[in-house]
This record gives sequence, C-alpha cells and structure tokens, in this order.
Amino acid sequence: MNFSGKTALVTGAGSGIGKAIAMFFANHGADIVVNDISTENADATVKEIEALGRGAVPFCANVANQHEVREMFELAKSQFTKVDILVNNAGITRDGFLLKMDEKDWDLVMDVNLKGVFNCCKFGGAMMVEQNYGKIVNI
Repeated sequence: MNFSGKTALVTGAGSGIGKAIAMFFANHGADIVVNDISTENADATVKEIEALGRGAVPFCANVANQHEVREMFELAKSQFTKVDILVNNAGITRDGFLLKMDEKDWDLVMDVNLKGVFNCCKFGGAMMVEQNYGKIVNI
C-alpha cells in the first residue's frame, strides 16, 4: 500500500488501536493529524511518526465538542491543505451493569462514541466534498 501524498486524521491516536492505525498510515507514506484527549500521548505518537520522516501534528480535542472538532479540521487544512482519510477511532467505555449505570456515564459514552463520529464526519465530510475526494472509516 502506498499513501504517499495523503493525509490521514485519526481520532484516539495517542494510544492503542488508534496509535497503531496512525503508525500504519505513516509507515505507508501518509502524513498524520494525531487526535487524542491526552496531550502527552498525542505528542509521543507525533514524535514516533516524525522519526519515520513523515509529517505529523497533534491536536488535543474532545471529539464530542463540535467547536474543538471544527478547529481540528481547520488545523489539518492549514498544516496539510487536506484530509484524505478520516478514521473515527476515539471511544470510551464505562463498564457497568445496566441497572446500576448512571445517566451521566451513559451520556458520556454516547457523546464520545456517537456524537464524536457525527462531529468528525460533519467537518471531515465537508472538506472531502470540497476536494472531491476522501475516505471515512468508522470503528
């Protein structure tokens, strides 16, 4: 696979599956926007990507916050001019027995796992329509 000349924005890319996805794209030539809620984790992933000779920029944003997501895509456009691939990977869990789960935990999971995908697809999709190209992967 060759992603040279492509830019991927990966949410939740500071650790785990998201980091592995970001590293995969970087290893295959893409520049990466590394989104994570943790500045420390995002910066560490960026350093690893840059060590491969690829461009990378961190952006700490809560994907459930539409304003922060808008800013993230504006940064991506200013740094790399486009986003070719959006991977909606960010997600959280609040494990617990349904009958004991409180509404606050339920709302938090729904905001990150569903609203976050909506927010990223909204702004990423608009950018992709404008550039007549793009791929979105929802995990």
